[in-house]
Amino acid sequence: MPLSLPANFTPPPTMPSAIAGMNVWLAKGALPWGCPQTIQYTGIGYITGDIAGLGGSTKMADITPHGPATQFSYDFPTLRTWGPVTFDLNYVPGLEGDAYAGGISGLMQDWAQGSQREFAVVWPDGTIDYWTAYVSKCEVKAATTAVCTAAVTLASFGPPTFSA
Repeated sequence: MPLSLPANFTPPPTMPSAIAGMNVWLAKGALPWGCPQTIQYTGIGYITGDIAGLGGSTKMADITPHGPATQFSYDFPTLRTWGPVTFDLNYVPGLEGDAYAGGISGLMQDWAQGSQREFAVVWPDGTIDYWTAYVSKCEVKAATTAVCTAAVTLASFGPPTFSA
């Protein structure tokens, strides 16, 4: 499903750094009631640090024939996986009036309800990659001498779609 961001959409506050000091940002999608063909994305705000896991891996199966002459293993590629995508964000509860407060509260709600969502990463050059995922971890770190944060993990569901 193609990704489109509203013309008036602006990146969320406290964007993470990417290569060469440019910025990337994450967005969480939701299907509006009655419009199954259009996904509306909301920026995930207050992300601190890097967004990790924006890549894939392949599980390998050992298909080595057993016998005295076999000295090397034969591995065959099987299932591919995207992610998991991990990031930290500032835990700022109670900002219902903030356009990006849905970052932590929305992600925690998605985790609690087991909601499947579309997520997107917008790269510095404007290209957008997106994938479907579940929030598999949303752990709040209640610091007593620093800012409270939350560690979030997105477990992918199916393949990603890369911008051309």
